[in-house]
Amino acid sequence: MRELFFTFSWQDLRQHPWRSLAAALAVMLGVALGLAVHLINASALTEFAQATQAINGQSDVQLRARQGLLPQRFFAAVAASRWWRGPTRCWRRRYRPSPRRATR
Repeated sequence: MRELFFTFSWQDLRQHPWRSLAAALAVMLGVALGLAVHLINASALTEFAQATQAINGQSDVQLRARQGLLPQRFFAAVAASRWWRGPTRCWRRRYRPSPRRATR
């Protein structure tokens, strides 16, 4: 294998170094563009799926009790808190109500 490389490829590399460099850069650019298209396509599909869920009225968050029913004060506390909103949602985070503040 090494003999074939030195017989055929090495001579071409020595005679045309810029051509070989241009070919290597073209391959790298092609791989980078292919990756960029793949990432853009995945992002577009994700956004489309989220828009479809929003239009169909599917919920982002579901509150379920482990046993029995959830108390009504819990819903107001969750609606007032902002830990579940925004671009970074932490689904495994457990709700811990903050200590009550003294009201005037």
